[in-house]
Amino acid sequence: MNRTPIEFVFNFVDIEGRNISERLHGRFNGRILDLGIGQVGIESILHAISHDSSLVIFVDDPEDDFSGAMLKCDTPHTVSRLKRWIDNSRSSHCVEVYLESLDESKTISRRFDAVCRCCHSTILLAGIPETPEIYCPYCVTTSILAHEGSAILEEDRYRICDECGCFARIQTMSLFFFNTLFFLFWSSSWQKACCRVCMRKTAWLELFANILGFIGIPVALANLFDCYFGADKNIGFRDLDKANHAFKTGRYAIAANLYRDILSFVKVSSGIKYNYGMACERMGESRLSAKAWQSSIQDCGNYAPAYEKLRDIYCRSGDTASLAKLDKVFVWSYWQACPLKAKEILDGASFEP
Repeated sequence: MNRTPIEFVFNFVDIEGRNISERLHGRFNGRILDLGIGQVGIESILHAISHDSSLVIFVDDPEDDFSGAMLKCDTPHTVSRLKRWIDNSRSSHCVEVYLESLDESKTISRRFDAVCRCCHSTILLAGIPETPEIYCPYCVTTSILAHEGSAILEEDRYRICDECGCFARIQTMSLFFFNTLFFLFWSSSWQKACCRVCMRKTAWLELFANILGFIGIPVALANLFDCYFGADKNIGFRDLDKANHAFKTGRYAIAANLYRDILSFVKVSSGIKYNYGMACERMGESRLSAKAWQSSIQDCGNYAPAYEKLRDIYCRSGDTASLAKLDKVFVWSYWQACPLKAKEILDGASFEP
């Protein structure tokens, strides 16, 4: 399907968000990203990360491992559209590279890719065993393919929280600040995306910041109420915020028990098992944590967060045999999630990918 190229206006910014260029006009047609002062082919883009109205692009650099650029666009909507199309194009290119890497003598015995229901990127599943869930390395969500229970509602909301590192329901909250001083009035607003547990501190700050202005208090109270009492449409996950709060406050044994209770309702959930593994790790139970992350991968064969944790355990314990076996299964899928780390694994691999 042909798509209309995205045209956008942007500035290059530094790591602190300060403009380091004049306003430029960019364009992306699915294969070439034109940034006004140069062009980048989709085959050279390693990774794209978005936050609000900023987009960070990592590019393969022949003279170095990679180089990057940070773009500041006019609106978050523009960044969201641009990142999604870059991800869609990059994911298709990854599949093309994989097919080209196969020897003519090799045949594909089963399905090696899937399309994410949330962002429509192509997920490479080469070497990954068939499991009930698949993980999208682009929008970092998991999707249930098939299992005995009912499907998770709003599954695109559940992923790893950037702030606490727990699998949780991610909430995008609009925060407002209104204030007055005599006859002066000013306001500001922004959006924040994290789990409800991590959002609580920000919601309290929003409430106190709006006390003098009065106008923003109803919005602040609504956000604060949602952080503590927001309803989850999935009955099995009703104690997930409670468990994550216990984990975040250092009560790891309580968190582990709550995660186990959730798993008694939700039989298939790589994310909950990942959280349980982290709680066990913090308690010093490395054997239980490794078992939990192995179980997480059994639920979702390409679940990169559990793979990274399990790989770290094998590296620290010196279990080279298990490490090589794990890497051989994951390396192509991990290439989509973290191409630079996957390259390091391939460079030091003792197996043929």
